[in-house]
Amino acid sequence: MTRLKHLALAIGLTLALPAAAAEDPFSSHDALLCAVSSASECAPDGGCEATTPDEINFARFARVDIKNRQMKAVWPKEMNRSTPIEQLVESSGLIVMQGLDQGVAWSLTIDKPSGAFVAAATGKSVVYVLNGTCMPELPQ
Repeated sequence: MTRLKHLALAIGLTLALPAAAAEDPFSSHDALLCAVSSASECAPDGGCEATTPDEINFARFARVDIKNRQMKAVWPKEMNRSTPIEQLVESSGLIVMQGLDQGVAWSLTIDKPSGAFVAAATGKSVVYVLNGTCMPELPQ
């Protein structure tokens, strides 16, 4: 009977390992690919309007290099911009990054289980809010 319990426990632990790894799809990747799905531009009076990444000069796709703490626009290619990630914290299923680029402070929070992100970029008299999804970058 004890042997059967040990076998059942071993099988249960083996099945739980892939589930635990699935909760953090980013754990074994040094880079992420993020895509913006919606954008808003907000004024100091609190009014926000829907916009597009193109209209506010943001990339639609960005590569987030966690290992080297760098974010780079990858599409549209003509943007050819990058910015350092000055702060990076992983906690409670989140990846939180912050930086400063040409006088614009930005913050990006990624939900690790789903890959969903929310980003805010604040400049002089304006706030941009972006929503989208990140995924582990595929090997090239």
